[in-house]
Amino acid sequence: MLLDLANELICSVAEHLSDRDVNALARTNKFVWSLLDPYLYHRNVHLYRYSEEVPHGPPSLAWAATHGRETTARKALDTYSKTPRSSRITGPPLVLAAKHKHEGVVRAFVDFGMVDMRTTDFYSVDNKSPYPGKYTPLHWAAYHGSEAIIKMLLESEGGGGDPDPKDEWGKTPFWEAALHGHLPIVQLLLESYDVDVDSMDRSHVTPLIAAAQTGHDAIVRLLLKSGRVNANAREIGGNTALTFAAGRGHDAVVNALLELAPDLDINSRNVHGRTPLFQSVSRGREGTLSILLQRDEVDANIADAYGRTPLLCAANDEREAIVKLLVESGKVDNNSKDRWGATALCIAVQGGNTGIAKVLLESDKTQAELADETGRTLLSWATSYGQIDMISLLLESGKADANSKDSDGRTPLSYAAQHPDPHIVELLLRSGKVDVAMADNEGRTPLSWAEGHDVITGILLKAGKAVAG
Repeated sequence: MLLDLANELICSVAEHLSDRDVNALARTNKFVWSLLDPYLYHRNVHLYRYSEEVPHGPPSLAWAATHGRETTARKALDTYSKTPRSSRITGPPLVLAAKHKHEGVVRAFVDFGMVDMRTTDFYSVDNKSPYPGKYTPLHWAAYHGSEAIIKMLLESEGGGGDPDPKDEWGKTPFWEAALHGHLPIVQLLLESYDVDVDSMDRSHVTPLIAAAQTGHDAIVRLLLKSGRVNANAREIGGNTALTFAAGRGHDAVVNALLELAPDLDINSRNVHGRTPLFQSVSRGREGTLSILLQRDEVDANIADAYGRTPLLCAANDEREAIVKLLVESGKVDNNSKDRWGATALCIAVQGGNTGIAKVLLESDKTQAELADETGRTLLSWATSYGQIDMISLLLESGKADANSKDSDGRTPLSYAAQHPDPHIVELLLRSGKVDVAMADNEGRTPLSWAEGHDVITGILLKAGKAVAG
């Protein structure tokens, strides 16, 4: 009965149905499908104009672009090509095709001459998109490393011709390709198109910095060899490409920068006062640190904004291997102090790190008798902390004065006499370097301080060297 109706009548009926019902009607037989399929595309194109409610244009075209259905895209574009040019909005679906890496769909847009590279996706930071807003088809192609799509878009007629658009964050397709390590795209844009290879995003990150951050040394080398980038450019935090590479342990990038950037500032400081070498220390990058220490121009004693040198930082973070590299390089001041007057050895003693303390004490440049503001030496503090291994290490080094006095005139033995562990007193006495009769500013001897500790008192008396105070 349906087949007996005139074609015009069937289309008239379809006009009063929803898209879903028209689809159901079209599937009843091949004849109705051949009649209504073009009608559906025509209706889809004309009823769904681009708007904020329909940000990606006709649903058929947006669906095809999202799911990579080239045939559907071509049918929709064929219908679209017959509408007035002023009403054609093909940019958003093209963005979707590039976003989802559907090369065939992008080719369909190119074939129909409907490429608008100036159009961006509808999403933005404000509506919590997972990607930065204002991405053009070129941005998405560069992001995914779709070289074929990049070439199609740039070589298409009427594509807009701008190979260097910026997104909402100031990032260009070239910038995205550098960040994600897509060398062929970087090379294509660098050599064949007029792009700003040193453009900065809103955080002042350049393509060189972006590539250095992510460890893409081949791209870093390509950019440096172009002679068109500033190797000392700083992002908003004051970090250079070298700073990021050093902190993240990208040794190949570090080597590329040192080799190909003759004016490289190897001692540049970020907003926290930290140099590339400092960053390699704070992140425990031993390989990177070794590379930097080999450079004559590197300054390994530059303190950060908090008064910490790389050596102090390494000691504080208990990085023994890093401390060893720094000390053995001969480029650090072993006795540098932080804002509280603590040296690296002091930090090691306070933390009970005998490994770091041993590395420092084995160096002729390390002073073990540097006293703090109260006049207490490291041996004095070690006895208070009850650090037997540290006390042994300090005494064996020959750099610790067993009878040093603090501002109250107290010696390490007097502090040991107060400690509940008698082994500390025994250790000091065995060294043969202590004077048990030495009194403090109040006239009290170690035996006096041992009051209440019978075992320690007995040790002192048994030694036959105790003098009552």
